[in-house]
Amino acid sequence: MKKGYSMKSGVCFSNCMLKTALSTFLCLFFFITPTLSSALEPIVLEEGWESFTPALSMEFLEDESNSLTIEEILAGKKNEDFFQSKSKFPVFGASQSIYWGRFIVKNPLDKPQEWFLEAWHLIQYADLYIVENGKVTYKRTEGRIFPYSHREVDFHNTTFNGDIPPQSEYTVYIKMKSAAPIFSFTLWSHEAFYEMMQAEIAINGFLLGIMVVMLFYNLFIFFSLKDSRYLHYVFFIFSGLLATLTLNQIGFQLFWSDSPEWELKSTFLFLPLPGIFGILFSQGFLQTKENNPIIHRLLSILGGYFFLVTIVMQFNAVWGLKLLLLSPIPFAVLVLLAGIKRYRAGFRPAGYFLIAWTIFFSAIFTRGFGVLDVIPISQFFFVYGRQIAYAFDAVILSMALTSLINDLKGEKEKANFERIEAQRVHSEELEHKVEERTEELHNALEELHLRQEQLVLVEKQACLGQLVAGVAHEINTPVSIGITAASHFQDLNKEIKKNMEGNTLKKTLLESFLNDSWKISEMILKSLNRTGDLVRSFKMVAADQRNEDKRRFFIKE
Repeated sequence: MKKGYSMKSGVCFSNCMLKTALSTFLCLFFFITPTLSSALEPIVLEEGWESFTPALSMEFLEDESNSLTIEEILAGKKNEDFFQSKSKFPVFGASQSIYWGRFIVKNPLDKPQEWFLEAWHLIQYADLYIVENGKVTYKRTEGRIFPYSHREVDFHNTTFNGDIPPQSEYTVYIKMKSAAPIFSFTLWSHEAFYEMMQAEIAINGFLLGIMVVMLFYNLFIFFSLKDSRYLHYVFFIFSGLLATLTLNQIGFQLFWSDSPEWELKSTFLFLPLPGIFGILFSQGFLQTKENNPIIHRLLSILGGYFFLVTIVMQFNAVWGLKLLLLSPIPFAVLVLLAGIKRYRAGFRPAGYFLIAWTIFFSAIFTRGFGVLDVIPISQFFFVYGRQIAYAFDAVILSMALTSLINDLKGEKEKANFERIEAQRVHSEELEHKVEERTEELHNALEELHLRQEQLVLVEKQACLGQLVAGVAHEINTPVSIGITAASHFQDLNKEIKKNMEGNTLKKTLLESFLNDSWKISEMILKSLNRTGDLVRSFKMVAADQRNEDKRRFFIKE
């Protein structure tokens, strides 16, 4: 048998989250009743064939006892219980049963042909039997219970390699054990298989690369901004990356290839994690605690439910899967409802949030409806739909965070601008008030100076009045003496004139008059001299206010 190398993203267990959209439908599959079919139509490998989806040409049998052998099957035991699939993605529901599948391969050519049978689901183990003429001519066991090095074909999905001689046909039996609810196969030709492997390397590398780039890019931003929403985003993308790696078995191929025990456990450990961290991111990004307390509590309860599912899966994978299938619908409803409320409240980044989750849930539910044959989906979407949804989610949620940070930055700049503008207005008002107060102070100071000048003038006038009063008092004495003396002299003159007119003037009277006249004239002269001195002193005091010349004066005076 030939070997090849690839990385394929087709682990079908994503329908756990996919089919989650239709958990009510899956309940039907948990207890589905098989229907009998007519004889199988062989898969004819014509010239130039590339691939077939053999599920439509397969019959299946559920072995609830897990005890049937290939010999018993070939002997016809339970032959009537085989039923033909009506879907290219058969869904049987999560169970502990072993399932048998069979199909016929026919080679009409004159040359042998090689084929590869790829299983897209998480098979724990599978036994492949090639039966010709009622005898087993080839047997091969593959699965995740063996180290990766055990695989016959170096490919991340469980793959069997076989060939068919010319002009012959045989029946292929597959005994399968898987906790996953979907069984899907693709039968490839040699050339098409290796072309598909190369395409898968490119597609998986591109889609997983987007998630890795977004993870480290936003991790770097978290270390720069220390914003917890970026940390929640990083954990959400990282958990989605882990779930993708384990569902596609790429992680088994590249990282833990020697640990089949961890490969089996990792699926049920990583699968619920995107739900837990998706809820944490949604709560932090939308700030549901402050804006939607009811939805916040419901999301917290759902997060606890995811955590409970994680624990249950470690002990009972079947029941864990059944519980997990009940979660995506309430998850989608709560997250989208919270996003719509925040967007209608004017939170612009919620638009990106709604676009991201709408694309994600649309892809998941579309894939689930396709698995249930409600709507047709392509093999490409079946294989890559989940990864494409994660990649879009990673990119658009990163855009939502960028929009959020830009809005916060804009609000901060606006707040700074408003603060600066308020400071400027306040400064202008303060300057205006200072100018008003300064003008008031200046006016008050001028008025004070005017009052001071008025006080000084009044004081001067008061002093001058006191000075004049003093001078007047000083002058009044000699003037009064002079007036009295002059009045007395006038009376003496009247008396002498009367005596002379009456010829009664005597010598004694005349001598007395002359003596009194002399005394009176001396008294008047002395008083007038005193008055002149006082006037000159007053003039000198007044002149001293404007003259700085030195002057000698007598202290005794």
